Amino acid sequence: MLHAEDPDIWREAHARGASIVTKDEDFSVIVRSRAGPQVIWVRVGNCGNDFLVARMADVWQDLLTELEAGASLVEVRR
Repeated sequence: MLHAEDPDIWREAHARGASIVTKDEDFSVIVRSRAGPQVIWVRVGNCGNDFLVARMADVWQDLLTELEAGASLVEVRR
């Protein structure tokens, strides 16, 4: 799905029961207006992979807790 458009990614994630992990604000808007997959919106700005991996590890358990509680949108910030 590397070159897929947002609606195609949305439909595929919804069909598979998957979540979308994105740095793109578009999915945070879509999730507020229709049913579909859960969205993890990564809002850490420009950063290296090491920082991103470390940040995700820091918040992983809280992120899972929110998703399991039914949150449709979870934001990961710096």
